[in-house]
Amino acid sequence: MPCDAVLVSGTCIVNESMLTGESVPVTKTNLPNPLPGDRQGADSAYNTEEHKRHTLFCGTNVIQTRFYTGELVKAVVVRTGFSTAKGQLVRSILYPKPTDFKLYRDAYLFLLCLVAVAGIGFIYSFVLSIMHKMMNATQLQAYLREVRHPGVMSDHSKPLTSARSVC
Repeated sequence: MPCDAVLVSGTCIVNESMLTGESVPVTKTNLPNPLPGDRQGADSAYNTEEHKRHTLFCGTNVIQTRFYTGELVKAVVVRTGFSTAKGQLVRSILYPKPTDFKLYRDAYLFLLCLVAVAGIGFIYSFVLSIMHKMMNATQLQAYLREVRHPGVMSDHSKPLTSARSVC
């Protein structure tokens, strides 16, 4: 079939393997005629999704046709070109939709969190290092005062105890 068409009368057996990959032939039937008193059938429009059983798609091969009550098999063309089912497949291959990978965004967010944790750890260790140096400097000053003036202690210094014992 070079176009998408809907069966108006008769039935067809078609091979849709070109579109679906399924090797089993499919039977297509004609659209049901609405009854004279049925308002819902008369007002409903043709929908490809709803009437798949009655549609001959582009790219399918018609294997067999059957007609009833002396009326030939008839179909009405619905779509041609890139509007057909096959055309939409070709268009999706030629012009794919842009993909938005969440992986990249999540990876950047993870790296940002790692940098933040590393920065906090760096600042914490830097502050501890400065406090340690200040403490060592205060203890050194107190030790030097103790050595220069034994027995005199200032308010800010603490007595240092030597780890060595004098013999």
